[in-house]
Amino acid sequence: MNFISFLSMVTLLLRIVSLECVLQTTRGRRARARAAASSGDVSQSVKPLLYLHIPKTGSGFLRSLLHLPGLCPSIEQVDIVGYSPALLEQWARNQSICPHAFAFGARKFFWQHDGLGSDYADLLGHGMIMMRQPEQRILSDYHNGGFLHGEHAVSRPGNSLKGLLPPMALPDFLRRTSGCAVKMLTRGGEALEGTSPCTMPQPPSAAEVSLAKQRLREGFVFVGLTEEWNLSVCLLHTMFGGSCQAFEFNKEHSNPTGMMRNDTELGSFRDHDGPVYEEAREIFHTNLRKYGVTSESCKSCWSAAGLVLE
Repeated sequence: MNFISFLSMVTLLLRIVSLECVLQTTRGRRARARAAASSGDVSQSVKPLLYLHIPKTGSGFLRSLLHLPGLCPSIEQVDIVGYSPALLEQWARNQSICPHAFAFGARKFFWQHDGLGSDYADLLGHGMIMMRQPEQRILSDYHNGGFLHGEHAVSRPGNSLKGLLPPMALPDFLRRTSGCAVKMLTRGGEALEGTSPCTMPQPPSAAEVSLAKQRLREGFVFVGLTEEWNLSVCLLHTMFGGSCQAFEFNKEHSNPTGMMRNDTELGSFRDHDGPVYEEAREIFHTNLRKYGVTSESCKSCWSAAGLVLE
């Protein structure tokens, strides 16, 4: 064996050892996250928690996270009802209220829909996310996206938000923002710096869709569905403890039928997020069965929150 062959063999062995170390770390993190979920104590190994906020999936979910046991012991001193996601995030960052509770990685904000990108490796097993039926989500984003995007978008001189999209017709918006969840799960980028993955014009590749599904299943300890808001909140508390409270529910989220938009204007359009949403649905329903969460078992949760379902 010559020197070059020997060096190649050593390099290969080192790569194998390195890969095995990564796999062992991944298995350990996932096992600790499952143990934390089973114990109902978020503070055990799940901290710091990563909230990946997909647009129009329900920013109010952050209110539920702030009240999970072990995350923000001083949160009861703060009235969070009705406050904006931006202000809620300020409290999430406040170490006197939520000590070492949330992870941000390289991202500046999570309420602004920054991408996960390379942060995933460091935050594996610490993620929580809400997902929404893709065509419904993108329609909501277009019609109710505020001043950042969609049909009502505005561009103000001197505005510090570099990620603004100009007003655009629906077909252009669909092409530009399709696959938002896939992009956020696989790409980096910051909305305030004009590099939001959701507005990147390049559509997701098949490899990115596959990677997004893998990351959703392996890296997130909780996956909820916007269309199943009430069950999602109940499942969250069943898995991680704490009681259901009124501020976790509102009329819109508690009435999924009222949230549904007429999608005929989309024609034959299908969002690139479809396969990832189906993965989320499978994870969600698997956890419902695993933790015995049903409409019947959740009645005490909903009653404690004063939720009246017709």
